[in-house]
Amino acid sequence: MADQLQWISGTFKGDGCGTYPTIKAPFEYEEEVSFEQVPGKPIFFYRQKTWKKGDPAAAMHAESGYLRLGPPAGGPGKAQLVMSQITGLTEVCEGTADGEAVSVSSKALGRVSTAKDPAVAEIVREIRKTPEGIKYKVSMGTSSHAEVVTHLEATLKRV
Repeated sequence: MADQLQWISGTFKGDGCGTYPTIKAPFEYEEEVSFEQVPGKPIFFYRQKTWKKGDPAAAMHAESGYLRLGPPAGGPGKAQLVMSQITGLTEVCEGTADGEAVSVSSKALGRVSTAKDPAVAEIVREIRKTPEGIKYKVSMGTSSHAEVVTHLEATLKRV
């Protein structure tokens, strides 16, 4: 399974945009994402950071964790993402992976007591292979807007 997903291994940079029903105006950001395979295992260490467009010193978000594929994730074609965000949110997500895409949705979410409202209630993440890198979409539902809608989208090039 990890061989099918070598396209995800590496570091990617690019621009993204975000919106949500509770956010007054769409916003833009720059981002760096990396997936580093754990030697000999179908598991990738995942790191992500974003900053205000045009200002790398203005950090906006960061998260890290592990993408687990195949047997460790429950069998062929299966994927799991276990990660934590700088906001105090943790995610346990499960779904599918193949040679073109990874798609996972939240099975469990944790939150520190000081995390800002509204609370995230559900997350769906999709990562797709592109000729130059990856494209992703994060959708979510919250305690103030239960419907799962697109929150973030980005197209990132391999660096």
